[in-house]
Amino acid sequence: IIKTNDDPMYQKQLEARSIKKIERQYKTGRLYYPSDDELVGVPVVEVFWGLGDRLYKYAKKYYDSEEYWWLIAWFNKKPTEHHFKIGDKVKIIASLSDARRLFYGD
Repeated sequence: IIKTNDDPMYQKQLEARSIKKIERQYKTGRLYYPSDDELVGVPVVEVFWGLGDRLYKYAKKYYDSEEYWWLIAWFNKKPTEHHFKIGDKVKIIASLSDARRLFYGD
């Protein structure tokens, strides 16, 4: 969503740049997460975060591609591996096609 921002809260910063408003500002998107009902019948693997674990390693193991690390991060609502602590439960949708379908809403 693109909007014009002339919010008075930002007036001081806008004036410092000699502008009155921001013509095109993108609104922060919201990620969709599947409901419990949508997850019925979807196999999920649970592992525990350990020393040296990385999201790309899990993606390689379960999805046969390191590039899908972000699906595991999304599903756990932890955007980076720095948000995981040793011993945290990591849920991984067992099938890449199920993970993609749930993310994209297909």
